Amino acid sequence: MSLEYMVKNKVDKIIINDGEKRKLVTLKGLIFGKEETVYEINEGETWKKEEIYYLISKYHFLFFTSSNLLIDAKDFIKSERAKEIEVGEVMNVEPIISPPEESVYNVLQKMRERDEEYAIIVCDSLPCGILDLFGIGKAILEGRLKESVMNFAEKDFFKVTPESSLETARKLMVLSSRFFLPVVDFRTLLGSVSWKEVFDNLNRKLMFHEFHRKNF
Repeated sequence: MSLEYMVKNKVDKIIINDGEKRKLVTLKGLIFGKEETVYEINEGETWKKEEIYYLISKYHFLFFTSSNLLIDAKDFIKSERAKEIEVGEVMNVEPIISPPEESVYNVLQKMRERDEEYAIIVCDSLPCGILDLFGIGKAILEGRLKESVMNFAEKDFFKVTPESSLETARKLMVLSSRFFLPVVDFRTLLGSVSWKEVFDNLNRKLMFHEFHRKNF
């Protein structure tokens, strides 16, 4: 599976047949040069939502063999509610940040070192762009890694405050299909919240007992 296909089609993960075996290919794996593994599930069994949650926590990627369905934590949080807590209680106060003149290459090195999928571009103390793996992939394909991150950053994005509910953040992630939000006040960038914080703080009491594939 090529990087070009994944970037062009906005695909961040896919299962391919590698001989007699299935192989997981992810955008992150292609860009960071690392292999990801997947846990296969037989849908002939009955699975509870909480069991699926724990499997994703452990294996990160799940593949349902009979329906050819591949999911991860980002897919899971689309159908679940977050705890009734504020973003400020769980936000990351040290996201990767970059000035607008920094090169994509240099920011990519930081993202690879910290195993992070996003970086925030900061202009005058506030976020002015988000560089994600699709932007980096585009820069790689076009041979423009030495150019400014602003040439490949997303400039239209939602933001939240520390007082925003985590459920509001989750809904904004699902609405925008971007699972990362800067956290700000009126003067400055304070941190970030991503799918990781949401997944770790889902309201497990509200999870349905039976797993239904349609939720994903």
